[in-house]
Amino acid sequence: MLPSAEPTPRRKRSNTELGPSPQLATAAGLPGWHLSGDLTSQPTTVAEVRALRLAGRHDEHRTAASWLARRAPTDVLAQIEAAYASDRAGQEHVAIRHYDAAYKLGVPDAERRQFYVGYGSTLRNVGRSEEAVALLAQAIADDPHYPPYAAFLALALMSVGQPRVALATMLGCALDAARPDAFERYTRALGEYQRELLEPQR
Repeated sequence: MLPSAEPTPRRKRSNTELGPSPQLATAAGLPGWHLSGDLTSQPTTVAEVRALRLAGRHDEHRTAASWLARRAPTDVLAQIEAAYASDRAGQEHVAIRHYDAAYKLGVPDAERRQFYVGYGSTLRNVGRSEEAVALLAQAIADDPHYPPYAAFLALALMSVGQPRVALATMLGCALDAARPDAFERYTRALGEYQRELLEPQR
């Protein structure tokens, strides 16, 4: 720097900037990257965006995931991250667009459990409960040993006006997920009540 040069003022970081200090990044096990206002100059990967979510840095994750989904509209993992970010922020009508996009692109097997639960729940929350029932019922058929599917299916069934089936589904979920002897001698009786709820009403 020339002696006569004026010191360069420190630029205030804008609200669109992301990124921990090097110390915070190291402590969180994250790379010390950031997104500036010129997003194209510092591309972000799905791995970096996911790391923000797993580190609990949800505001930063939402901003980065939204940008990445716009930048890579055919990347299913980018759409999934944007769906999770918007969902967590209570922005279901934004999240559902990303869920729909990811579903059409084809969700990888390793992502399906969390994705289908989130997608099914959000479908119900935006008034598409019949789609939620179909999605979660198919998820159970394909992967019957994951109790969250049944729990969220029960909520969707309630929303489409099937309270008896919803109660039976939730009861079955509880019986399947309970530790041995959790219901003591009442397990058989509860199972009978569950089957009774599924019988056609006279």
